[in-house]
Amino acid sequence: SEEPSRGCDGSRYLATPSLGLFHGYVGGSGDIYLSEHRVRAVLDAALRQGRDVESALEDALGTPWEEELQRFRIGQEGMRWINAAG
Repeated sequence: SEEPSRGCDGSRYLATPSLGLFHGYVGGSGDIYLSEHRVRAVLDAALRQGRDVESALEDALGTPWEEELQRFRIGQEGMRWINAAG
C-alpha cells in the first residue's frame, strides 16, 4: 500500500493466487475510491453481462481480495502452517 498524502491519493495492491492482482486508489480515510468513470464502466459492464450490480461494485472495491486475505491478517485461525522437513 502507498499511503495517501495531502493532495494525493494512495494506492492499495492486493494479490491472491486464485483472484490475481487488484489495484485501488485509497483516500485519506483508508477507503477505496472509485472515480465516476470507473463506476460508469462497472455499471455498464454489469448490465451488458447480465451481472448483479452489487457484486460488480464489490469486485471493483476489492472486497473478494480483502475477504480472501483476511484470514492471514487475523493470525492463527484458519491459517496453514508449513513445517520444514528434513
